Amino acid sequence: MKEVTRLKKQQTYFILFFVMVAWGFNVTATKMLVENFMPVTMTALRIFVSGITVFLILFSIKKVRMLTKKEFPYVFFGGLFNVVAHQYFLSTGLTQTTATNGGLILGLGPLLTAILAVIFWEMF
Repeated sequence: MKEVTRLKKQQTYFILFFVMVAWGFNVTATKMLVENFMPVTMTALRIFVSGITVFLILFSIKKVRMLTKKEFPYVFFGGLFNVVAHQYFLSTGLTQTTATNGGLILGLGPLLTAILAVIFWEMF
């Protein structure tokens, strides 16, 4: 039984490692793409393919459902700002800088969020 738990733990770590590597290549791949395609076109295509992929996965595990009226604005504005705006500004920004700078900016985002949370927590 312990051996099965250890294997599942190793499998989980491998999946997490693979996801982080793929996430890391995202900025480099985006930089290469914006050198050959317009950022707006590339962003639209990436979001479209991602959306189709998410719906296929949700459909396969039978989790697709209609949003309620209360949920719709949250999903709409979350998607608009957290997905569309993020991808658009990332693509547009990478036309002006290196993939290294883009990766540093993205990587330091959570740290900046934590620092600002502490500052705002103390202020209010």
